[in-house]
Amino acid sequence: MIGLMVAMSVSCGVLLTSVSLLQIARENFQYHHQATLLEDSTAFAIEIIARTLQQAVQTDSLASLDSSSETSLFKLSDGSIQGFDNARMGSDAASISKPSVGVMNGNDVIAVNLRSEEGDAINCAGFVVPVGSSQASDSSWVLFHIVPGVDGEPDLQCRYRGQQKWDSQTILSGVEFFQVLYGLDTDGDNLPNQYLSASAMAEKDKAKPASYPSSWRGVVAVHVALILRSATGNNKPSAFKGVSLFGEDYVIQNAKADPGTRISPDDLALSVRTRARRHVEAVIFLHKSEKQP
Repeated sequence: MIGLMVAMSVSCGVLLTSVSLLQIARENFQYHHQATLLEDSTAFAIEIIARTLQQAVQTDSLASLDSSSETSLFKLSDGSIQGFDNARMGSDAASISKPSVGVMNGNDVIAVNLRSEEGDAINCAGFVVPVGSSQASDSSWVLFHIVPGVDGEPDLQCRYRGQQKWDSQTILSGVEFFQVLYGLDTDGDNLPNQYLSASAMAEKDKAKPASYPSSWRGVVAVHVALILRSATGNNKPSAFKGVSLFGEDYVIQNAKADPGTRISPDDLALSVRTRARRHVEAVIFLHKSEKQP
């Protein structure tokens, strides 16, 4: 009888150890599966954004930019790449409407004009942007921003003008943070000398005489930062240690003026705090920069 009890005790111990190891293996598999999906998703998002940005500036001629006829929120005469901080585009998907400000996580909006001389520009939905379009001047703009998606998941969307109307395309779900800085060429060598937020670019323009070209025309590169979260997950809350987008030096100087660039675990909602996350940044250089007069 004693031998039987000892055997049963040993068996139970082995069984419990096996179950524990199985649970650990299952959790590790889920984590690595989530990490792989996030890796693929971030690569896809950066590819779409980079492809769009690298088509943006395809003319050096200021004479071809007719500012007198422009009525859009964004004016091509001010530059082919523009944006807003801490905003998302309004709910009126029929036009480029005034953006909503004070959005969750301080996410940004970036606008890219794809009008080209050769007619080979392709927007985020895969449609060709026609040359010399008879539509309004805002018809060639593509806008990336974050919107609440299904079940409250944050979606990276792009808004574009189709043949008949404005439309939106979800690029990727689970994009929790979307931050943008603009690389400004200040000495004419087509290389960025400083990176500024959209708000800093706007302040720079306000300080200029009205006859001077917009600072947006000096943008030669764009620094994009994303944080994606997995669709599901039960990881340890301590797995995410927090991050400073664009580096600690930038955050120390600009955290208050540029919300959403410093993220700590306490900033995350309790319901999603155990999700896996992937932080990625990329500096995207334009293929052809606009020349300032």
